[in-house]
Amino acid sequence: MKSTVLNLQNLSAGYNGEDVIRDISFDVGVGEIFALVGESGSGKSTVLKSIMGLPSNRVRTFRGGITFNGRNLTELSTEERRNLLGDELCTVFQNPATSMNPIRKIRGQFLDTMRSHKRFDDEKSLAALRTAFIKIGLGDADRVLDCCPFELSGGMCQRVALAMAMVMEPTLILADEPTSALDVMNQRQVIEEFCILREECGASILLVTHNISLASHIADRVAIMHQGEIVECGPTRKVLDSPQHSYTKELISDVPCLRAVNPVPDFSFKFLEVSSLTKRYSIAERTIEAVRDVGFTLSRGEVLGIVGESGSGKSTLSRQLLQLEETDEGSIRYEGEEVTAMNRRSLRTLYRRAQMVFQIPLTSFDQNKRIRVTMRDAVRNLTDRKRKSTVDAYINELMHKVGLEPELADRYPWEISGGQCQRAAIARALVAEPELLICDEATSALDVSSQARIADLLRSLVRESNMSMIFISHDIALVSGLCNTVLVMKNGRCVEYGPVDKIINNPENEYTMELLKASSFC
Repeated sequence: MKSTVLNLQNLSAGYNGEDVIRDISFDVGVGEIFALVGESGSGKSTVLKSIMGLPSNRVRTFRGGITFNGRNLTELSTEERRNLLGDELCTVFQNPATSMNPIRKIRGQFLDTMRSHKRFDDEKSLAALRTAFIKIGLGDADRVLDCCPFELSGGMCQRVALAMAMVMEPTLILADEPTSALDVMNQRQVIEEFCILREECGASILLVTHNISLASHIADRVAIMHQGEIVECGPTRKVLDSPQHSYTKELISDVPCLRAVNPVPDFSFKFLEVSSLTKRYSIAERTIEAVRDVGFTLSRGEVLGIVGESGSGKSTLSRQLLQLEETDEGSIRYEGEEVTAMNRRSLRTLYRRAQMVFQIPLTSFDQNKRIRVTMRDAVRNLTDRKRKSTVDAYINELMHKVGLEPELADRYPWEISGGQCQRAAIARALVAEPELLICDEATSALDVSSQARIADLLRSLVRESNMSMIFISHDIALVSGLCNTVLVMKNGRCVEYGPVDKIINNPENEYTMELLKASSFC
């Protein structure tokens, strides 16, 4: 009989007296990696919060039990739970940088953690952390220790969190969407580091994720969650290779795969021409070239994919196209007119023709205003519609166009799901019926189901309106199924550019090959 470290039996829990999860039952074996997979809103995070039992999570257990190493977690006192968390039960959060003090050095925060759990003295603690850094391939330990979280990339912060967990030598690690906002290269690294964590510490891992590909590579067993319930559970290969439930089949079918299905439009007129674009930043006494000598062209109806890992310069490039950031060198010509020389009035006219959808839709809306109020401002600023009734009718039309009920526009951004919020952001970008839509990592933090629906929506918008689009992503598999041409970036430079079928099937650059390999792995 398998030894278990965690057991959930008929657990029902939720908020404000309402069930969010119902009759959840599973166990995690000693040294096992168990993945809980489902789309946003399926209840995965509520399961994790119920296990942690922190008052700030505001989750209430209504029925069932949670047993950890023979102890009923629902019956622990605050002091007992405090002693348990960190020592035996560690959590690696979706965005570790937000769980740390952003302006305090890693060294001090780590030592405070070790002191609070009465572990080694400071020197032994730091030596243990340096050893953990080496094991997970994180070089220059002292430089990292002397950095604040905001000075590190998302991937670096995630690796620091894993190293800290390794030093604590917990019995169970709760990993909450640890790769959702990382590029494919960092995703592959994190997968390898979790395996190292299990081998080095013998820890069990409960992985909560919407990334079914991640689960397929790392988990021993997997449970599929849908609308607060587990609909399928078993050994990973059995569940994913021979799914029984219709939702599991749908989830698997939504995972993007490498394919080249969109030929380049046969248009000779290039309405957007970018050449020798360069952007520099001065940090302390150093000058960093975030974008260096990048150029490309775009035809009417063409979809260009820009891919690369975090820090490659993709977002900096996209913001320069609309002059949200000034350009240091180079040219951006929109139907022959130089964008870099435009004044405010000219840019206002440009924004009627070109719009952007940002990576995190929630932060692109005013949190204190209902979505409809924000969209009214956009309609009045970018179109000739001024009367409230006319404006609201147009907003309802746009909501329908992106597959949302108009009533959702009367909610605040934080009252709808991530996928719905992203659709609302697209609706707002369509207000002026733009000729060009720039999507900056518009699907990176979404589950595969929401991601597939957003990709389908963008395809239909391009097809129906002959709109051009620049789709920026770290997921080359998603780009391959959506775009006509692909531009690959690394360290601010364009390392490869051409038709999607050539880039996918016959890449010439070694970095492009690495991206393709990482995509098939993750």
